[in-house]
Amino acid sequence: MSTAIITPLSCSNVDIFEVAQNSYSINDIAWALSMQCRFNGFVRKFYSVAEHCVILSHVVPPAYALEALLHDAVEAYIGDVITPIKRRLADFKTFEHSLHNNIMEFFGLRGLDGTSSIVDEF
Repeated sequence: MSTAIITPLSCSNVDIFEVAQNSYSINDIAWALSMQCRFNGFVRKFYSVAEHCVILSHVVPPAYALEALLHDAVEAYIGDVITPIKRRLADFKTFEHSLHNNIMEFFGLRGLDGTSSIVDEF
């Protein structure tokens, strides 16, 4: 498979197609998500993905706060595709799910089986 290497602020290269070999930085994730606007920018006032994640981390029970904070972490590396489009892109959804699970496992939050959590309810 081809490579798709990006270099976040930490300068630790990430190949988005070789998810099992990556190291992820909470600082890189926070920075990238703070620069991305929710709803593909169709908002009256800038509302970042990071802000959304922080708000959710305060809504869930404390045991799930880190998972809530990171629930959109995959968007730091591959951006966001709006849900109506994702529904038509089965390969993208599969890839996004794999990358998401790898990030969660990296931070010790869930395994590669993608088991559901309380954050999935929000």
